Amino acid sequence: MRLGALVLQEQPWHEARHTWQLVEDLGFDAAYAADHLTHDSVAGRWWADCWTTLAAAAGVTERMRIGTLVASSAVRSATVLARSASTLQDISGGRFVLGLGAGLADDARADRGAALGAAELWERYEETVSAVRALWLGSATWAGRVVALDGVVPAPHAPGQLPPKVVLAAGGARGFDLVARQGDGWVTYGGSALTDLEPDAWWRALTRQSREVTRACERIVRDPVSVQRSVLVGYGTYRPLQSVESFVDAVGRATEAGFDEVVVYAPMGSPGDRFWCDPEVFAAAVGAVRGALRRPAPA
Repeated sequence: MRLGALVLQEQPWHEARHTWQLVEDLGFDAAYAADHLTHDSVAGRWWADCWTTLAAAAGVTERMRIGTLVASSAVRSATVLARSASTLQDISGGRFVLGLGAGLADDARADRGAALGAAELWERYEETVSAVRALWLGSATWAGRVVALDGVVPAPHAPGQLPPKVVLAAGGARGFDLVARQGDGWVTYGGSALTDLEPDAWWRALTRQSREVTRACERIVRDPVSVQRSVLVGYGTYRPLQSVESFVDAVGRATEAGFDEVVVYAPMGSPGDRFWCDPEVFAAAVGAVRGALRRPAPA
């Protein structure tokens, strides 16, 4: 089981650099930034750009993977995504992970003054994934119904670098099929409909999602094990970092549900804030999970 932390970009960089280094020092396997232009949870607060933050984070970390959780196809073109991701792959020495999702209507409105509907967001997302893949294979031209590019002649990757892994966000049948066709991995937070569920019900729903990803792979004769599976916990009312014990329990449940990575929110803000947790619990929980993973299974 891998452990990841989502480091929300609420701190100025002179503080944030220490958060990224702490996450690595605690033993996390990966740390991520969120690609939003606006969000109700940060109204009136500083919110740094995802991509430049990740470039800076690459310079102050050495071991752990860094990535987007998730990049927004609502506001990023395929050409910009492909080039930015390849650049971060180079800067980080091959540690970058491109988490990619459809994005939010609010971000589209913040970007160009008009929101996109659910169908538009989905179509743009699906075609953006295909276009990014084509660019990384060296195509100069690609066209779908809503996404098109032409005349992209630079090399797709820095010398000696491979394409980043692509982890696709999905919470429904069409998304699971997209993951099976195009994703190196899958990430979910369950979806907005699950945010108020109690832990038992939430994990049952996530287990069903994981099974649907498996079925989507089987339909196209892809080995389901080849899809790495990540779950972001703590977005809704379920708070696994309330205690060390609840986090250890969450990792166990994620393992049973077929996930390879558990991602939690790094402590941010003050007690009572939506994504705050006790920093001591945050640190101790990682140590407890690492210790449990190292212990041999009972005979």
